[in-house]
Amino acid sequence: GAERLHSTLVTDPVLNARLLHTIATTYVALGLYERALPLEEQALQLRRKVNPEGGAEVAESMNELGEIHALKADFNKAEPLLLAGLAMRRATLPKDAQEIIESLGNVAQLLQNRGEFAAANAPFREALALSELHYGGESVETAQRLDSLATNLDNLGKTADAGAKYQQALAIREKSLGPDDAQVATSLISYGVFLDNSGSHLKAIPLLERALEIRRKVYGASHVLVGIAQLALAGAEESSNRIAEAEHSTLDALNIFRKTLPEDHPRITESLNMLGILKTVRRDFEGAVPMFREVLQRYRRTLGDYHPDTLTAQNNLGATLLHAGQFAQAERTQREVLARVRGDNGQSTAVSDSQNLASTLDMQGHFAEAVKFARNALDLQRHREGESSGNVAVAFRSLAIAEQYAGDMTSAEHDYREALRIGKHLVGEQGIALYRWQIPLADLLVGNSRCDEALPLLRTALTSLDEDADPLWRPQASLLLGQCLVLGGYHAQGDALVRASRDELQSLPGVDVDVYPTVRSLLHLPKSALTSKFR
Repeated sequence: GAERLHSTLVTDPVLNARLLHTIATTYVALGLYERALPLEEQALQLRRKVNPEGGAEVAESMNELGEIHALKADFNKAEPLLLAGLAMRRATLPKDAQEIIESLGNVAQLLQNRGEFAAANAPFREALALSELHYGGESVETAQRLDSLATNLDNLGKTADAGAKYQQALAIREKSLGPDDAQVATSLISYGVFLDNSGSHLKAIPLLERALEIRRKVYGASHVLVGIAQLALAGAEESSNRIAEAEHSTLDALNIFRKTLPEDHPRITESLNMLGILKTVRRDFEGAVPMFREVLQRYRRTLGDYHPDTLTAQNNLGATLLHAGQFAQAERTQREVLARVRGDNGQSTAVSDSQNLASTLDMQGHFAEAVKFARNALDLQRHREGESSGNVAVAFRSLAIAEQYAGDMTSAEHDYREALRIGKHLVGEQGIALYRWQIPLADLLVGNSRCDEALPLLRTALTSLDEDADPLWRPQASLLLGQCLVLGGYHAQGDALVRASRDELQSLPGVDVDVYPTVRSLLHLPKSALTSKFR
């Protein structure tokens, strides 16, 4: 059809433009943006010739062409087209017309994609209010606007409100469209990513797997939207320490993106970033550093220095430099991230980077300053997620580590116990294993010769460790247990456990950054002094 339109068979410019637009939108639905672009450009050109003053069809082509540029991540070309299309529609249509709702949503999405979350809030909310007015509060159109607004609220750090709206959108879509509709898959991905980011990894995975299955059924195996679902699933798989599955999902997504998107598209960069993360999980920090440098350069080129995705990549680079032992470079990188994070676009990055910077400062002996940044991370996380979430528990634990290094054992114990208290509350709800909070507290107790309190925590933790647990957990717990056995007079058994655990930990690259303070002190004792330090 597209080829025939270039012949003389269709001489009416109005009909020709309409057909070009229809074929272009079909290509967009298929994820073939490069094929859609010239057709919509021709449609707009024809419509402007017919209606130089503009009108509904000119606005339609402006909106669609702007959307194509946005999908290709060419936001500078997209913005004037989307804004002009919205203005033209506002001037000629009723205020709650579906076309205006569509344009508002597209403008808001553009702002969000550029990391301008505060600016995106108003058009997202207006699109939702007009959709409720035009279609009704329980319509699938309104569900689409709820889902989009929820993502922006999440980016703004308003996680409780975001979570409620994700669930509302999903419920409407499932009720109206059935369980296997493409829009249901969109909600499943949105809510699944939200759960993963909130620490509920095990809840997220089945939602994301279901979304991937729906999209494959609807779009086929090689559609861009299938790649997006795979990459979202890879993130949850990595969070759950299912590294082989995460790598497989990421490589599949990257293969789809490279076949359908420009090479500098952010989705390709996002996939490379995930591969870098997987290298760090495997403790290949030397290999991850150049990968994150490439990711950072790509994001800076396409999104600029201040975009949240750019800052996230820079944070990842800083954490990897830290583990690679390049402390000075890590500190410079992390401080630069904090200097660039805006209040409305990356509070989660500010939290993570502050925690990483605290670790960098601890490794350099700057303990008081490390406490300051760790406490700032906790304050930001509580503001984002309230008082009881997996991420807040992690922030309490990070602060406790900094306080323990600084010698403030009273505050450190309080914050370790707060992390454990939250963990106990969430263990059933989110499937978060308690050993993540028990072993850090035990580390402090052993370091203060309180093995009678530490031993129950260590034994419980060791029996609950599963095969998917990070390889750092078991040898740390075993080392602390061995130290307590020695202190209790069981020298032969304790010495063997201490030495075996210490050898296992010392074989892991960058281990100093990740082990807890007492374990770290044991790792650095000469062999002749092992098990005597805390007698």
